[in-house]
Amino acid sequence: MTEQMTVSRTPGALLSMLALVAGVAGCGGGHPAQPVVPAAPSTHEIVGTVFRGNHFDANLQGAWRVSGEGSMLEITENAVTQFQETRSFCYSDMVTAPGDVFREMTFPRTANAERVSANLYLSAELPATYSLERSAQIPANCRLPVATDALTSFKAMAEIFSLDYAFFKERNIDWAARIAARNGPRAVGLGRQQGHDRRHRAQ
Repeated sequence: MTEQMTVSRTPGALLSMLALVAGVAGCGGGHPAQPVVPAAPSTHEIVGTVFRGNHFDANLQGAWRVSGEGSMLEITENAVTQFQETRSFCYSDMVTAPGDVFREMTFPRTANAERVSANLYLSAELPATYSLERSAQIPANCRLPVATDALTSFKAMAEIFSLDYAFFKERNIDWAARIAARNGPRAVGLGRQQGHDRRHRAQ
């Protein structure tokens, strides 16, 4: 004997099936799923005085890149060394002892998983004297001796100006042509990189 499966067609059974189908359809909802927005990195802030007691604050010691400039700072316990950096050069430009200026400065230092930054203020009413981004270290070539002949000095000046001057286009200045006219064909390529090398200035 062959067994046959029968489906109840009573009104109660049909209503139960409709309710089940509606429930399954309802699981999808009538609205699209909302995208998952990753949480912003947790930020930690430290506020203090740049020079404390007889040394620079430990939270500021290390290597920093100065935002909007072609320079870097190395802060140790007792001094600040500034390095000028361009496409072709990097050299020590200035060593500063604490002095009265740094002794009067304050700072907020913020850090999260993506970046560490600090602003150094001479006064709460003034813009930051330095806006800094943490760097792993000062590049090794920055500590090497730099030639001081006329052409090398001119090339360094031209590259620094190319990085830091913001108005070549607005004032219709052909920097490459100016360099070539001043120092001959050997320097004609010095200004060609101005559009590529110029760092974004701080907002």
